[in-house]
Amino acid sequence: MLILLAESDGSLRAEIFGALRRSCNAVAIVGTLAEAGRSLAEAGYDLLVAGRLTDGSGLELVRRCRQRQPSPGGIIVLGGPEKAGHVAALDAGADAVVGLPLDCPELVATVRALARRQPSRDGRPSRFADLLLQAGGGVARAHGVDLDLTLIELALLDALMAEPDRPTPSSELIARVWSGESGARNGTLRIHALNLRRKLARAGSRVTVAGRRGVGYRLLVLDQPPRPSESRPRAIHA
Repeated sequence: MLILLAESDGSLRAEIFGALRRSCNAVAIVGTLAEAGRSLAEAGYDLLVAGRLTDGSGLELVRRCRQRQPSPGGIIVLGGPEKAGHVAALDAGADAVVGLPLDCPELVATVRALARRQPSRDGRPSRFADLLLQAGGGVARAHGVDLDLTLIELALLDALMAEPDRPTPSSELIARVWSGESGARNGTLRIHALNLRRKLARAGSRVTVAGRRGVGYRLLVLDQPPRPSESRPRAIHA
């Protein structure tokens, strides 16, 4: 994979660089938001690892990345132990958060897990209501509008479209989307489901992501598109 490492701390980035290179990845290093912006504009990176920067935060870099076209295929944020920080990073568009102090094996495993975000079917486009998905090419459209989805959101939509007529249990979605390696929990799944639901609403889709505690998630076709401001998943009505 071609990885951009955005981290200003010299010793930390040397440790990360060594771990990623030993895993046969190509790695470029930047230390500022400005450098990261130039690098992302010049090359198509498969993955961004965002940490502390001298002129801003990794969280700000994530937000900027998700506003640009195209954005990196996947984003990992290096964060502290606080749960609120992890939630903010995922809400901003990160695919995963690796806590500090750094555990290099965890980081490398997370990179491997994101690299495996491939379609679960044979590459033919899938359709459901006004949704079209070709996960192998990273193409997702709702109501004719291109969706800018993260790798996790793309894999989640792929899993939900595989069996759209039944609720998929959270444990099954976590196993399929994260392959059991990223330490994902129900709260992490809920954040990505909310983000996917918001993006569908912004595109004017009649499809939403509906969830019910203890049951799971499914795609639900509404009588009319929801307002983009609506963010809480609707209860599943079986």
